[in-house]
Amino acid sequence: MGHTVKLKSLITRINRHLVKTQERLCKARPNEVEALGEYYLVDGAQKAICRCRLEPIAFAAERRILMPDDIVEVATAPVVEAEAMALARLTKTRKF
Repeated sequence: MGHTVKLKSLITRINRHLVKTQERLCKARPNEVEALGEYYLVDGAQKAICRCRLEPIAFAAERRILMPDDIVEVATAPVVEAEAMALARLTKTRKF
């Protein structure tokens, strides 16, 4: 049975592997997501983006950084919960 790997840990593992080729996996800022995708690859030697719309899990499997039996844990519940709490705060009506 494989290991459970968090997405953030996987990205760190990918970047450690990419140091050899002077590349780096980056997460796009919210205003850049439409143009670059959520993750993109930067070539450090040329200081240029070399791949857009990169899927970290598929990329790690392709480069054999992630073993076939490893399980990637993607945390989405806290984000959804935080958004729900923010929406609840906005929709509360005050009684005077």
